[in-house]
Amino acid sequence: MQFDLYSQYYDLIYLSKDYADEAQKVISKLDHPRPLLLELGSGSGGHANVLTQLGCTVTGIDLSHSMVQIANEKKIDNFKAFQGDIRDFSLNEEFDAAISLFHVISYLSSNSDVNDCLRAVHRHLKPNGIFIFDCWFAPSVYHQGFEIREKNFENEHIHVRRISSATLNTDENTAVVHFDITVSDKHSPNQQLITEDHKMRFFSIPEIRLFAENCGFKLIEVFDLHSENTPSLDTWAITVKLQKK
Repeated sequence: MQFDLYSQYYDLIYLSKDYADEAQKVISKLDHPRPLLLELGSGSGGHANVLTQLGCTVTGIDLSHSMVQIANEKKIDNFKAFQGDIRDFSLNEEFDAAISLFHVISYLSSNSDVNDCLRAVHRHLKPNGIFIFDCWFAPSVYHQGFEIREKNFENEHIHVRRISSATLNTDENTAVVHFDITVSDKHSPNQQLITEDHKMRFFSIPEIRLFAENCGFKLIEVFDLHSENTPSLDTWAITVKLQKK
């Protein structure tokens, strides 16, 4: 879960990500018109920037100090990010809802990690509060499998080449995703190589229901965030809506 080097090029890599569409669809699943939101894995503030424009007040938590710094330097109105571990945090505040997008929950690779996170969120929600998160969907991961992928990104200053591959562990429902990122300066021969391994977990719906019930939540809905349809074998990531009991 170490993003400190990766965060330097994060916004460029995900420049085409449709934060606005995702944020609007999440808000449509909440009962509050101007909710007080807790965001787990707030990253560089992409979702928060849209959510605050939609009337939300957002408090973000991210493990990466550099991500938190980047997000706060953007000076987004009604948003503040804090460095912290989503498995163990205390903000002395209750929220209408919590969200966690971009597969942050899939970084919780052990059962104890998932339970700790859900219990921490539960403590920070008001009665009947909502928790919406996305994660990798086990049936789809096994159906589609992994392949080596290359993507390229650039602006006027740098070119970024990212190659990803993965090693599957069927005993744990996890995969270690390996990134080789080459950053080239367009105005000099300088290059920087970043290598990272991200251990990701994928979940079945019955598994999510069991985690939710054990931690004081009720499973309300599971859907594809982009199409809003019922998940299928083509749905790599599912979005889950839980409600605090």
